[in-house]
Amino acid sequence: SQPLKIFSSGTSKEGRWCVASLQLNCTCNENRVIPKMGMWHETGHSAEVTCIVRSPQKDTFAVGYADGSIRLWSVSSKTVITTFNGHKKAVTALGFDETGARLASGSQDTNLIVWDVVGEAGLFRCVWISLVLFHIPQ
Repeated sequence: SQPLKIFSSGTSKEGRWCVASLQLNCTCNENRVIPKMGMWHETGHSAEVTCIVRSPQKDTFAVGYADGSIRLWSVSSKTVITTFNGHKKAVTALGFDETGARLASGSQDTNLIVWDVVGEAGLFRCVWISLVLFHIPQ
């Protein structure tokens, strides 16, 4: 049997569900297969998932890809809400503000981009060399 390769994962605060980008079926430590509740896929897009984060707006996940793109997915409709293209290399980090109105993304291209989720546009871009914490005023 091949080893399981998990590209990225996220869990709910309650620990009741998880979302993951997997190559194979997932088994738990009791050797039972974990049932798959759903799958998101966009026809024509084949880049690997590199990171996943859940929005405070419960129906939405941001998913970063190896091609530098970010897609916001609707859980209920299993469709892409919007796509952000701004990175030249794999997206390695994603994080929403407390309302889900802004999304920050980091990439192997060393850029940090803050996206306006509602306006579907980039707000800020900076090149980072080391870890920096920003506070973006409301």
